[in-house]
Amino acid sequence: MAVTAAIGAPDRIEVTIDTPATSTSTLTLAAPPNAIASGRLALSNPGVHGSVLHWEATASATVCAAPQPVRWLEIEPASGSLEGGHSASVAIYASSFAASTGMRRGFLCIRSDALVEPLVEVPIALAVEGSTVATP
Repeated sequence: MAVTAAIGAPDRIEVTIDTPATSTSTLTLAAPPNAIASGRLALSNPGVHGSVLHWEATASATVCAAPQPVRWLEIEPASGSLEGGHSASVAIYASSFAASTGMRRGFLCIRSDALVEPLVEVPIALAVEGSTVATP
C-alpha cells in the first residue's frame, strides 16, 4: 500500500510509504520488546530538471506544528537535497526497548523549502508485541 503526501508547487516533495502499511495514513511498524523495527519512505521531487528541493526530517512525539522530541524513533538520512525528477529513500527505525506491549505513536516531520506547503507530517505507530519474559 502506498501513501502519498505532497508539498507545494512548483517544487513539492512527495512521500511514499515503501513498507506495508495497515492504514492509508499511518506507517505502522511492529517489533517484540527490546528490538528495533525498520521501515522505508521514498521522497521525490516531481519538479522540472534543474530544480532542487532541500529537506530535513525530524521525529516528534506530537504533531509537527508543535514538535516534541521522541527518543524511540530515528530517521536516516535526516536531511538532503533532491533534484527535479529524482527520489531518495529514507530509513525509519523504531525502538521497543524499555516499552511495554501496546502502541507507541509519533510523527515524522519533513520540512522543505517548497514554495506552497513546506511541511509534510507522516504519522508513525510502533506495535510492541509479545512478552519480555524469557522461556527456558
